[in-house]
Amino acid sequence: MNSNGAKKQDVKEFAKTVGVEKRSGVLSGIRNVAAALISRTKSFADSIREYSTDENISDNVQSRVSVILRPAIIALTAFLFAKGEIAPGVRPMGFALLCACGDYIAAALCGAVLGAAIRGDGFAVSAAAYAAAAALRALAGGYVLSGSLAEGMIRAQSKKRLFTLPGASNSVNLRVIISCVPAVAYGAYHTIASGYTPASLAVALSTCIACPVLTFLYAGVFGGKNVEPRYAEAGIGAVLVSIVFALRGDVILNLNLSVLAGYAVTLFVSRTRGWLKGTLIGLLAGLTLEAASVPVYAAAGVAAGLLWWLSPFVAVAAGMMTSFSWCVYAGGYTMLLNFMPEMIICSAVIVPLVKAGVIVDSKKSSSKVSSISGKAFDPGILLRDEETSDALEGTVQSFSILSETLGRLSERLKSPSIYDIKQLCSDTCEKYCRRCKSKDVCRVRDPEAAEEALCSMAVALSERGYATVSDIPDYFKRRCVEFEKIAEAVSTAYAESVEARLKSDKTEIIAFDYSAMRDVVHDIAARREEAGTLDEALSHALRDELKAYGIVSERVAVIGGRRRSVFIYGLHMRGMTAGGDDMRKIVSEFCHGVFSPPEFTIDGSEVCASLTEMAQIGVSHAAFTLEKAGSRANGDIAAAFDCRDDKFCALISDGMGSGREAALTSGTCALFLETMLKNGNSAPVALKMLNAMIRARGIECPATIDLLELDLVRGCAKFYKSGAAPTFVRRGDDLYRIKSKTAPIGIIKTLDAERTTFNVKVGDIIVMISDGVAPDDNECPWLYTMICADDFTDLAASARSIAERARRQNTKSDDITVLVVKVTSPSSEETI
Repeated sequence: MNSNGAKKQDVKEFAKTVGVEKRSGVLSGIRNVAAALISRTKSFADSIREYSTDENISDNVQSRVSVILRPAIIALTAFLFAKGEIAPGVRPMGFALLCACGDYIAAALCGAVLGAAIRGDGFAVSAAAYAAAAALRALAGGYVLSGSLAEGMIRAQSKKRLFTLPGASNSVNLRVIISCVPAVAYGAYHTIASGYTPASLAVALSTCIACPVLTFLYAGVFGGKNVEPRYAEAGIGAVLVSIVFALRGDVILNLNLSVLAGYAVTLFVSRTRGWLKGTLIGLLAGLTLEAASVPVYAAAGVAAGLLWWLSPFVAVAAGMMTSFSWCVYAGGYTMLLNFMPEMIICSAVIVPLVKAGVIVDSKKSSSKVSSISGKAFDPGILLRDEETSDALEGTVQSFSILSETLGRLSERLKSPSIYDIKQLCSDTCEKYCRRCKSKDVCRVRDPEAAEEALCSMAVALSERGYATVSDIPDYFKRRCVEFEKIAEAVSTAYAESVEARLKSDKTEIIAFDYSAMRDVVHDIAARREEAGTLDEALSHALRDELKAYGIVSERVAVIGGRRRSVFIYGLHMRGMTAGGDDMRKIVSEFCHGVFSPPEFTIDGSEVCASLTEMAQIGVSHAAFTLEKAGSRANGDIAAAFDCRDDKFCALISDGMGSGREAALTSGTCALFLETMLKNGNSAPVALKMLNAMIRARGIECPATIDLLELDLVRGCAKFYKSGAAPTFVRRGDDLYRIKSKTAPIGIIKTLDAERTTFNVKVGDIIVMISDGVAPDDNECPWLYTMICADDFTDLAASARSIAERARRQNTKSDDITVLVVKVTSPSSEETI
């Protein structure tokens, strides 16, 4: 017979023996309890030897560690409670904890006896009372509830728990009644030993009242599994406050442990349960202090509890400063010094624990869990929320960058340049000099002195906005009799010039109208709706397709429009021979896309997999530009950039005209479009906003826009042209020309842009040019020949050769820009 069989036989024989001696007396029951403890220890040793050969040894070790750790915590708590007092002589906490425990009564008994020994006075009586309480708890479970001590022992022994007495009752009411016995016994002894004084009677009465109340509260924490959860919160509060009372008078390294615990408990409860409960706990913990110091903890609970949402540091600092203020108010700086070290140390520990997520708001934590669970149940909600967050973040970034850039541009346009100011000074002086008798002496014979005077006034106007007589050189004042009028006149002329510029400049930092903003919000909402759309037909068809290959699941959901995600719920892993690569290949081929490797998750007993659509094409690009002969400013701007969510954009902006204004306009257009498109905004909305902004400037300097938008996920290209030169697409031996007859950006109120859409393939070559390559939209046989003959292995060299050939070919000089885009395969890790 194996060891388990032998143990069962021993238990049966033991049960028969007890049945014969049933209810033979309390002493017999105590002997049986001791025998059960010895048997429990042997059983634990046997189980350790048995589990050491089990393949699940790691789980068993973890379980045993938990079994040992829990009674250790109860023993430590009982030790603190047994040596602590609520008031002088009133020591109900140890009795209450011992009677409240549902399990591990032996551990609580050991801790309580050790605590009584450390306290010293009345040890024998206290130890006897603790032992009596433990015996009553055990015997009540054996006799009162089950009617048979043997049955209780058999049930308890089958659980194989260390430090647990058999048959301990789970009835909270019974525990409260039992707690009255040691409380009355201890109170009676204390009254007799003290000579029936009023103080001893008060101690006895307080112990008899506090012990059952605390037992009821402690049962919410230590009462076991069958205690109602509604008692748990009150029980936790009672235990925390009791720890503060138990540590009263304990000092380590000149630090008052009770103050440390009281302040820490207040901050902890205010963080996890709110400022109101934190204040209540603070008031109760403050009862350990002198009357004037009672509100110290509560003040910290109110201040910190109301500011946790702001930041942990601010909340803790506010709580500490509030407590310090009360200390100074109630007891002066002496009282402040008594509390300051403990509070500073406690604050330094609490802040990193909150930031690390160790101490969290229980309400936020539970709501977060339920929110995550709901999103996991409906993946469409999750994807819509992610898409909305990304889109809004991108929009905010766009407007932030554009606001700063356009602000600087507006300031530059409002202020005249130093050369304009100097010319203004010269024109103003000329009005006075033409009728002056000393004109020849002043302006003709000594032009350098006159030039210096003009420059001095121009610098003053540029820096201060006005000029005074002190800005005119002294030697010039000696010659000129009108210098005071001249200084006043140039200041007035400068002010009028700035005012005129302000009236003509309509940019005013951001030139967006409400219709454009409405389009932005509408575009975000549309993308959010698309991202969470469920394709039911495709979902059912894909589930059947996967099942045909041996991948059986409870449900399949295909979510999204442009970029789809596949969620597979309830995978039947048993008997499934297909792997992750097989699953990816099946989904990609059936959905006509490229999907990521599956990501597996386990939700309880359910295995789920998710796959996300990825880019099926890649791009490479190069650009080359040449300025107009004799010009230092290039009116053409070429840009190519990656956008959010696997999109690629390339554009050429050509400012109409030449010089500084043309370059400034084309640069502004390129920057605006790049900023908007990079952050996820749609091309039509961005172009409409750009058109409104260019028109609002009030300067006749429009620009052409040639914009290519490549969707790398869907393999689709879109061209937006506003007055732009034609674009060429080479596919194999075929060459296509894309052109439109539209007005440049900024000429008419309504955006005039033509969109052309087509699907691209790997190997396609797209050549974008400015009007300097093909002026007046003329036929260019030489350009067709070059595009068809080039192998485009070096895109930069190809773009350069086309631009240089255009410079030689065209008689009319203009800015020349060539941008070449080649459609390639995606990166190797994205290829199936």
